[in-house]
Amino acid sequence: MIDLTNQEIFEEIQKQAHDALVENDVRRSNIFIRNMASFLKAPENKNLANFPQMQKTYQQLINQLSFVCLASLTEKEIINLLEENLLTGLENEYIDLIEKSTTKLVSYSAFSERDVLRRKMREALLRNSETLGRVNIKDEEKMVRPTVANWLKKYSAAVGSQPVGPAQSNQFLSAEPDVKKLSEKDLIILRKLVNFFEFLKESSQTPQGLEDPVAFAFGDEVRILNKGNFETVKLPALAQKVIDELFPGQKPKVTATAVPESQAKLEAEIAAAYRGDLKTQKAVASESEKISQLIKGDLLKLQAEFYKAVQEQNPNRTVAALHLLSQGNGLLDFIKNDQKLNKFLAATWEKKYGSELVADFIKDPTKPKYVRMFLQYVLSERLKLTENDAGRIAMQIGNVFTAQGKSEYNRLAYFDVASKMFKWFTD
Repeated sequence: MIDLTNQEIFEEIQKQAHDALVENDVRRSNIFIRNMASFLKAPENKNLANFPQMQKTYQQLINQLSFVCLASLTEKEIINLLEENLLTGLENEYIDLIEKSTTKLVSYSAFSERDVLRRKMREALLRNSETLGRVNIKDEEKMVRPTVANWLKKYSAAVGSQPVGPAQSNQFLSAEPDVKKLSEKDLIILRKLVNFFEFLKESSQTPQGLEDPVAFAFGDEVRILNKGNFETVKLPALAQKVIDELFPGQKPKVTATAVPESQAKLEAEIAAAYRGDLKTQKAVASESEKISQLIKGDLLKLQAEFYKAVQEQNPNRTVAALHLLSQGNGLLDFIKNDQKLNKFLAATWEKKYGSELVADFIKDPTKPKYVRMFLQYVLSERLKLTENDAGRIAMQIGNVFTAQGKSEYNRLAYFDVASKMFKWFTD
């Protein structure tokens, strides 16, 4: 057990924590907060109470890195963090609360459960008693402490309880007399707080609140529905030329179709297709909860549950296992390091695609192409799901990776507007 009162150890721990923060290292941050929590409680470090500044610093480091690995925290830990230490996340330039929360929300296969977590997070903010600013603020006819909760109550009274756009938020931030009393630093924090609160007010079941970018084919273009906005996907000119000339049959085959009169209608159609039916969402969420309780964080047990679910041809349990594996690097590590899986896929694909592809797979098994082929094999060939269902699940899993910053996995499948079906990318 390390001596936390030792000055050299104290300085080295701060350095390690800072590196994990700056590098946005989720894995190291998760290890740090778990180990440091144990160290602080250890009998060997009971003398740390005589060094209050050190003790406070250690707790601040835990709080900071808890935001870095927020997606790996339990709901209870997240709620506690937001209720008691939100300002740590808002004040730090290396922490993007919306991005971190998105990564957590995307890990939920049931979109209704995402909304439940959003509500719990909002309620945690409305219980937060940390102070933002030095001067009391007006609440109706009385003056109150400038706590996070009181600022949000004041903000909600001004703009309402429903989600609002930047114009209304900016109006509050620029015109409200109490806001004008804040320092420049505190104003920046309040702006972040308001933006985060608005993010939590959105519903994951609407095109605007859906966290996952959804690729869809429209005519001969591939576009992305991202938070209620349409984005056109463009490849570098040289790459597009090579694909067009060498692989003319590898582009998504879609039927030209007229743009619907209402963009909102198209957004709603795509978002609804991406969510799938509510009954299946709930069934997968139920299986996910059962697996989580069974494995208790043991990755090897999770992999065993995945194999078992596939062998039993249990679609909901298999999809639940895939979602759990995709959090962190679990699924990619599984594809890369599980020798049984590697050998099986290599043997299967060699017969179907040849030795050249297999040699490349062995060299780099986590390429998006091979992750897509793996999901295609599991979902379409083993579980016998339709291309529509398999493609939707693959896109959802790819979006878990995308939310973790691995944007190269956002081209596993796409939604074809003309046929109203999900299809696999083939490039």
